[in-house]
Amino acid sequence: MRRQTRFTGISPAVWKECFDRDGGICRHCGKGGVLQACHFVSRARGGMGIPTNLVMLCPECHREADQGDGKEIKREMREYLQSIYPLWDEEKQKYTKETGR
Repeated sequence: MRRQTRFTGISPAVWKECFDRDGGICRHCGKGGVLQACHFVSRARGGMGIPTNLVMLCPECHREADQGDGKEIKREMREYLQSIYPLWDEEKQKYTKETGR
């Protein structure tokens, strides 16, 4: 896994913004309680720790998204992010040295 950088890490302010935006529930199963910010584009692929690349998931759903099949969860994440951010584009969620973002 790529090491966490200031671009791929999730600041407390961004985590709170995503938590509030997602209503304090797992966007896949609807559970409350302990939640984690899940990168749609993974950190390993240069995914940034920005609200347009993050969705709140419970630990079980986050694990399934990252280590299991996860196709359904990723599809739901994509649809959810596109519904909130109409100009959402997967490529814009990745850090590149050329863009500095």
